Amino acid sequence: MRILAVDDDPIILEILKEVLSTDAHRQVSVAESAEEALSMLAGADEQFDCFLLDIQMPGMDGVELCGRIRAMPQYARSPILMLTAMSEKSYIDRSFAAGASDYITKPFDMVEFEARIRTAEQIVEERRRAAESNLALMSLKKQDGTEQQRPPLSEPVTVADVDGMIEPLAFENYLLQLGRVQQFMSAVIAVKVANIAGIYQGCSGRSFRFFLEDMSDALADSLRRWPFLMCCFGNGIFLISVDRRVAEAVQEELRTSLPAALSEISPMFDDGTPIPIDIAVGSPSYPGLFKGRSVAAMIQVAIDDAELKAMHRPRLATKKPLGGAVRAQTQEERPDATAIAW
Repeated sequence: MRILAVDDDPIILEILKEVLSTDAHRQVSVAESAEEALSMLAGADEQFDCFLLDIQMPGMDGVELCGRIRAMPQYARSPILMLTAMSEKSYIDRSFAAGASDYITKPFDMVEFEARIRTAEQIVEERRRAAESNLALMSLKKQDGTEQQRPPLSEPVTVADVDGMIEPLAFENYLLQLGRVQQFMSAVIAVKVANIAGIYQGCSGRSFRFFLEDMSDALADSLRRWPFLMCCFGNGIFLISVDRRVAEAVQEELRTSLPAALSEISPMFDDGTPIPIDIAVGSPSYPGLFKGRSVAAMIQVAIDDAELKAMHRPRLATKKPLGGAVRAQTQEERPDATAIAW
C-alpha cells in the first residue's frame, strides 16, 4: 500500500515512517506541507492508496487538503486518516465533512494506530478487487450486451457529490471519535425506503445507482437548515447524524419536506416510469451518558425503529399536478407517488 503522510513536524514524520515501514508491503512518502503534498500528487507516476494528514499546519490546513484530495476523481474513495492533537467536535465535524475516513488523536496509541492502518489496508484491497471485478463485467457487457451487475442490496454505498454525505465506515468512525459528552449531544436518525426490494428488482445497476443519488439529494435538500452528516448504509437505510437539540425538529422536517423533495427529483426506472417510493422516518436514537450505549448500538436502535415504522407505514403520498403544486393523495389513488411513514 502506498501511503502519503503530511505533517509540518519532521519528528512526527520520522515516527510515522519508522512505524509504517515495519511492514514490507507499505511504501511511505512524506510531505511537510499541504502545498508540497499537492505537488507530489500532481507529479506522481503511481497513485497513492492511503493518506495520513495533520490538521493544524501553516498555510493550507489538513482539512482543506483533505477536501482537495477528495475532489480528485482517483482519490474519491481512498482512506484519509486525520492525525491531530485536537479533539474538539468542531475539528472532527470539519474533517469528516471534508471527506475524512478516520480521525486519530496525538499522542498516538501505537496498537490502535496499527489497527486503523490495517483497516485502511483491508479497505484498499477490497476496493481493488471490486474494481477488477467491475472491469471484467464491463468487458463482458461490451462482448454480449449484458447489463452491468448490481451490487448486493445489503451492501453500503458511497454516494459522491452530495452535501453532508460520507462513507458508511467514516460515519461510524465520526461518532466513535466524539468524546463521551459530545456523543451525548448527538443523535442518529434512520430513514428507510420501505419498498427498496421492489425498486432494486425493477432497476438496472445504473438506474439503481441514480435512485440512491436522487434519494441522497432529496435528503440533503430537506436537511439544509442544520449541520448534518449522513451515509447510505445499505438495504434502503440512510443514517443521519445531527445535534440532539434539533433532532426532533429534523425528524419533523423529514416527514413534511422529503416527499416534496422526491417529487421534484422524480426518480425513474429505465423505461421512464416513475419509481414508487415508500419512506419511513425513524425516531432519533440517543446515546446514554451513563448507560454506556455503544455507537453501534445507537445506530442499530435507529435502524430498528425505522424498520418497524416501515412495516406499519400509512399510505400518504404526494402528487404533482399540472400547475406544479404538490397535493396530498392516498397511495391507492396513485401507486407511483411517494408515501411516508413515521
